[in-house]
Amino acid sequence: MKAVFAPVSGRVISLESTVDPVFSEKMIGDGNAIDPSMDAKTVYSPVDGKVTVINDKNHAISLKSTDGLEILIHVGVDTVELNGQGFHMLAKVGDQVTAGDPLMEVDFPYVKEYATAPTVFVIVTNTRPDMVFLPSIHKNIEPKDTLFTVRG
Repeated sequence: MKAVFAPVSGRVISLESTVDPVFSEKMIGDGNAIDPSMDAKTVYSPVDGKVTVINDKNHAISLKSTDGLEILIHVGVDTVELNGQGFHMLAKVGDQVTAGDPLMEVDFPYVKEYATAPTVFVIVTNTRPDMVFLPSIHKNIEPKDTLFTVRG
């Protein structure tokens, strides 16, 4: 089983309960979501691996874990409209990261006010039919707590 850790503190919510159909209908993969704590400031790596893509608006980052999972961390709904305001990327494409390393800083109160939602999505984009996702049973979660595990 492969563990994916929480990248931010907050309240765990199911993908299905989120307002963005791209995530709620699992169009790009399975995973979990977090309603972030408004005093959270940093998004951390949920896995050991390598930074593969950083969105040009700095609200999303992709990683390839050492065990082969391709992970997308997407902060907020409709945050592309913020044009990078409220986000400061700490990582660069090609960086080797360990679970718990800081990836970006986010002004979550700003995102909550100016975007549709501040939800942090953690998605396995190379989901296969034989993979089983076991979400965390935590209601509240902190960075480095297990957000979900993947079997298969």
